[in-house]
Amino acid sequence: MNRLRLAALAVTTTVLLGSLAACSGDEGERPRADPEASSSPEPSRKTRPKPPAPTRKPTTPAASPSRTRTPAPSADPTERCPMAPALPEPDRTLFGASISTSTKLLPQSLADEEARFGRMAVIRTFDPEMPPAGAWSRRQAAIGDRMLVTSFRMPPGDVLAGRYDAQLRDYFRTAPTRPQILWSYIHEPEPLIMEGQFTAAQYREAFRHVVRLAQEQCRDNLFPTMILTGWTSKEASERDWRDYYAGDDYVSVVAWDPYNGATVQPTSYESPEALFASVVEASEESGKPWGIAETGTMRTPQDPSGEERAEWLDATAQWFADRGAAFVTYYQSTRNGEFILLDRPSVQVWKKWVRWSRD
Repeated sequence: MNRLRLAALAVTTTVLLGSLAACSGDEGERPRADPEASSSPEPSRKTRPKPPAPTRKPTTPAASPSRTRTPAPSADPTERCPMAPALPEPDRTLFGASISTSTKLLPQSLADEEARFGRMAVIRTFDPEMPPAGAWSRRQAAIGDRMLVTSFRMPPGDVLAGRYDAQLRDYFRTAPTRPQILWSYIHEPEPLIMEGQFTAAQYREAFRHVVRLAQEQCRDNLFPTMILTGWTSKEASERDWRDYYAGDDYVSVVAWDPYNGATVQPTSYESPEALFASVVEASEESGKPWGIAETGTMRTPQDPSGEERAEWLDATAQWFADRGAAFVTYYQSTRNGEFILLDRPSVQVWKKWVRWSRD
């Protein structure tokens, strides 16, 4: 009798093990997105995609049917980390300004701007090349907990050849963990592509390469951000923003640089609807959180006091806040024109919106 029971138990065990092995094949690793397949992506419309779920490994049955082993952790921890973390939706639009470091160190330049506008919840910085070694050790204390929109620029061919891999890994590894860092590789790539410096395909693939390096840190405060010119969103540009889009899996935030006259002194202040409606439309098509990385206007010849510009700034800030922009940073600069806000009416209006977003 005991031999019969043992034989039956052995048959049952064999069948059970075979069934478990067959089922385990249904949950393989989530395949990595094919870069070529997503070269002309069709992003989801008006829905913010959730980050991919962590990859699950099948449970391997133990030799004894009464015991199972805990599955071993993945050899590559980045499999459990999205390449483009989802930016938490803010309670309200954050307003701030760009911080120039061409003639001053960041702490002094930031102090000067906040003397005008008060403490800002978001700031914009720019490195014309690869950020220097030890950049975060010099900048972190000044940045504090402010949202940071920052960008850097290196030739896509060099990036794809791996020439900046070590520096980029160090840049992302040493980045502070507290503020939200919206980093962008080559903001406004469109003019450079038109000049023939590189192609849109090279830009997209280099963008993906940098994202993969950032993902190695498995950080939830590093948000890859595509920043395009406002002109690209307009039908008259004959451009399609999707040509520069690295894909849903590689972009957390879509941002824009629209102006009321980007390179010439305007003769009037156009309405926010006329200037920015196409930006909002394209942003909604992307399904991603969106913001304004640069915006501004020079004063018109008829507005020496800046009072009319102040009215335009007020209307523009209200317009973006009503439409759910995550952030708006004013282009506080004299490059390509006198955009910087120095007149009292303009400063007071922007100060009001900075305070509103912080309080």
